[in-house]
Amino acid sequence: MDWVALAGLAVAGFALYVQWRSHRSALDAQATESREGRLHAETLAKEDREHALALIREDRLWARRADLYASILEVMRNRIENPEASKLPRPEDDPDLTALATQANVMASRHVLDYLNKFVYDGVDRNEQIQIWDDLQTVVYRELNIPRD
Repeated sequence: MDWVALAGLAVAGFALYVQWRSHRSALDAQATESREGRLHAETLAKEDREHALALIREDRLWARRADLYASILEVMRNRIENPEASKLPRPEDDPDLTALATQANVMASRHVLDYLNKFVYDGVDRNEQIQIWDDLQTVVYRELNIPRD
């Protein structure tokens, strides 16, 4: 084997080594980009899940409040419209009203709770009860963003 062939073989070997190193660094860069992209995608997916869960919690809270407010307004209306109102227990002794007042302490807004407590515990007369019931309907519709016809 002559020296020229040996030098050519050395140059070819060196070229293969340089090519291997450049492919290796390209593959490392690609792997790094892939990992970073995957981490970014996982972070975005986690944020999306957290946002969706927050929306679900808000929807549940809205629905529970809507149910509570509907129950409060219904019990108030039944008391007001009852022709035998004198035979009913006082509002603070009515288990339905007091149970709703207890739930409202946890779920209701300050405005709704104030109206309910006034209705139940302040010993108001029938005309004041009607006014409280009417005002409370307005507050509930506004709070729940329900259009009132």
